[in-house]
Parts: sequence; structure tokens; C-alpha cells
Amino acid sequence: MPKKIIKESAKFWTIAAGDLDGNFVTCDYSRKGKSLSFSGPKSVDYEEQINASFTLKPVDNRFTKANRRRVAVVGINSTSDEIRIAAVQYVNHNGQWMKKTAVKAADLGKPVPPIDQTLSLRPAFEIMNSPGGSNVSKLTCTCRIR
Repeated sequence: MPKKIIKESAKFWTIAAGDLDGNFVTCDYSRKGKSLSFSGPKSVDYEEQINASFTLKPVDNRFTKANRRRVAVVGINSTSDEIRIAAVQYVNHNGQWMKKTAVKAADLGKPVPPIDQTLSLRPAFEIMNSPGGSNVSKLTCTCRIR
């Protein structure tokens, strides 16, 4: 894992709150805990706050150049119903986060593959707060490693 991740820019949009300044988004990185978390603005109503934390594991070894290192998502913690990372959509199904494509298999009692989506250091998330998807928020954060 890189020693430090620096947030260069962050933006947050939500239907109710409108376009907010990037300073309202926080990015916390713990190298020891191997976790990267993004939190939305705290200045709006509780229902509109977006919080999502991702537990990451390193994909590349320490001999890989720092600017080419990647991490994989091994866990998601959020109060939302759906999160889209790159082209993969994750849903909260029976209290467990899984890829949307695995929900049908889980309903049939089949084992669900672990979350292992490779996440770049420029993630863009779409977070749906309501089951119908009427309140769609988009959180983008550009990071760099040092």
C-alpha cells in the first residue's frame, strides 16, 4: 500500500443539496488498516449525507512503482442501498454487500464470490439512497499517491 494518499479534488452532487464545494468531502486513508474512506457533506440534512467506506487490499507487490500500484475492494460499509464503482454495481442484499450480478445466485442459495473489484486511485462513485433510485448522488474524488 502507498505511504500516503492525497486528495487533490473532490466534488459531490445530490438532487436535494445541489452542487456543493469539494471542501465538503473528506478522504481518509489508513495505511495500517488498509482502508480508504470517503464521506459526504455534513452541512445538509441527515438523509442527504453520503458516507461510504471501502476496505482495500493491495493487488501489486512493493516492487511495483508507486504510481502503478492498485488496490482491490474487499469490503464496503455504507448506509446507502447501491454503490457503483467503475462499471460494477454493488447492492446491499440481506445485510451483505455483493455485486448486483450475484444477487440471483445468492437467492438460490449458491455461494457468493467475494468483492474483489480493482479500484483505481481515481474512483467515481454513484450512490443511491432510496430503493427506487430517486435520490441519486454522485461523489467523485481524484487522489494521488506520495
